[in-house]
Amino acid sequence: MVTSSTNMSKVSINPKLVFGVNGQMRNSLHLYDEKKLIFVTGLNVVILDIDTGNQIFLPASHNATKISSIKLSPQGRYLSVCEQAHPFAQV
Repeated sequence: MVTSSTNMSKVSINPKLVFGVNGQMRNSLHLYDEKKLIFVTGLNVVILDIDTGNQIFLPASHNATKISSIKLSPQGRYLSVCEQAHPFAQV
């Protein structure tokens, strides 16, 4: 049984490993430097090192509700991320 309390503190979760790609998003999987995969899962962009299995997480903005697209530049130097957010969210 879970009980609530007004004295509960905020809980912060730091992901260590994520598995899964957003298959509903077009062009959601990018290969970078022949050793890294870049993809979206939930509200994170993940950079996966294929050789080591290490992952780097780039979280969405605090008011984002969805990452709708990502695009890697042809040279692989820049990554653009398009987010959706509630229109009246406080920044």
